[in-house]
Amino acid sequence: MLVVISSPDSIENEAKIINELFENGMELFHLRKPNSIKNEVAELINNIKPEFYKNISLHQFHELANDFGIKRLHFKSIEREKANFVSQKFIKTCSIHSVEEYNKLPNNIFEYCFLSPVFDSISKSDYKQEKFDLSKIDKTKITKLIALGGISAENLNEAMKLGFDGVGVLGSVWRKNPLEEFLEIKENC
Repeated sequence: MLVVISSPDSIENEAKIINELFENGMELFHLRKPNSIKNEVAELINNIKPEFYKNISLHQFHELANDFGIKRLHFKSIEREKANFVSQKFIKTCSIHSVEEYNKLPNNIFEYCFLSPVFDSISKSDYKQEKFDLSKIDKTKITKLIALGGISAENLNEAMKLGFDGVGVLGSVWRKNPLEEFLEIKENC
């Protein structure tokens, strides 16, 4: 499983690039714009082809999901409890930062969760690699575990060998040419 997370900042021709990524095989896209206002996020979504909405997960402004028919919502650690009160019609995901946090997740709420940082972050210079002991993972959980943090074409196989169900990429895709970077990562998955 390969998940692409948006650049946290707006970039030139962003919707066009996102559409190109989808057209070239991107399966899941997390729209995370922590410094944007609701109208900016709505405008970006409006410029993405509607056939891709089913593959978009919103990190904030969850109320936009109903406006665009988006069925995926992401919850960061401090908001995770809210997911219990969200309709079952939504596919829910979350972020965690430890194996202990993963083991405390309720079953049947989240499809997958991001565990980070697996490697030194590409997009956040102060976000350093953690050593996660995945042997302590509760194997009865049905929630998939996605490696996040510093994932690139060069190290994604290493992440998979650690026991993750997939990888999430952010900085490695948006640092240069997003389509080229994505295709290289996808080829190595």
